Amino acid sequence: MTLNKLTTSLLALLLLTSSCSWLFSARDPGALRMQLGSEPVSLVPWLSEDGLSMKVLGNTWHGLVGLGPHGELEPRLSDHWKFEPKKRLLRFHIRPTAKWSDGEPVTAQQFSDGLEHSLSPQTGGKVAGLLEGIKGGDQFRQGKVPWSQVGVRVQGEWLEIELARWMPQWPQALALLVASPYRKDLAPGGTWKSNNPSTGPYYIDVHES
Repeated sequence: MTLNKLTTSLLALLLLTSSCSWLFSARDPGALRMQLGSEPVSLVPWLSEDGLSMKVLGNTWHGLVGLGPHGELEPRLSDHWKFEPKKRLLRFHIRPTAKWSDGEPVTAQQFSDGLEHSLSPQTGGKVAGLLEGIKGGDQFRQGKVPWSQVGVRVQGEWLEIELARWMPQWPQALALLVASPYRKDLAPGGTWKSNNPSTGPYYIDVHES
């Protein structure tokens, strides 16, 4: 995928999540109520592809980084990072206080597992192509190489991502839901449930009317 196509795709996805109406309940000030006009395609981060899904999950999930009003990277579960363009390397330090909604700590390994799950041909996420800029990511997604040959490494509290070639705006892809952390202990069969713990300020509690 070329840089221009990547930037356009990222912009389109981010616009889907930029406008949403919320209602805060006076009876429950900790609740954020959302009225949806139809059923979201999926409330699983690695499978979300429509505006409704992304609006909901944008409030329930945080990734390594987020995007500010001008498209700049902002800290989320990573508190700082280092980019080495000559080595095509991105390094993210996981915030020590980062927690899942069930209180479990967020780890660099979970982000590696999340990228592996997103790019896995068995997962079948339609948006995962935006992550193919990772060295070996496209071959892994086609089932040609094992994950050990993909440019994602864990060094303690650091996540390292090696790109196939340097693209200055590629790190924006890590603000998308397809780059969410993944816990294998919650999905031993490889199937993630939408009501599993999440990493954002809210968790999902569905009420049908």
